Amino acid sequence: MQNNVENIAVALQDLLLSERVLLQQGRASEIATMAEEKHALVQKLEACMEAERADNKDNTLNKHIKAVAKIAKENELHFLAVRNGVSQLISRLRDVSGETHAGVYNQYGEGIKFGGSIGRYRKKI
Repeated sequence: MQNNVENIAVALQDLLLSERVLLQQGRASEIATMAEEKHALVQKLEACMEAERADNKDNTLNKHIKAVAKIAKENELHFLAVRNGVSQLISRLRDVSGETHAGVYNQYGEGIKFGGSIGRYRKKI
């Protein structure tokens, strides 16, 4: 059983490390495909933990759990960075589309913001 726990923990660690690589490469959308496999590994690990809880005399299981938790915590920080980056991008795009002047002016000489610059333009020569 101990070998099984170790195999599951190592597989989960490898999956989390792959997840981190995708995050660092800016390929966060591809992580969703890993969710099912990650969930299955976590369930298997939990089942093994329950079965071995009474039998676990050494710290092997705890060592594996701590390693998985460490990698998961690091990935959480990467996820937060991705989320913050996407939020800032959305905010900037909103600002650009709503507040930037389009280089055209109304009849009073005021710059027309990009968000309000729909319609036709007359080019003066």
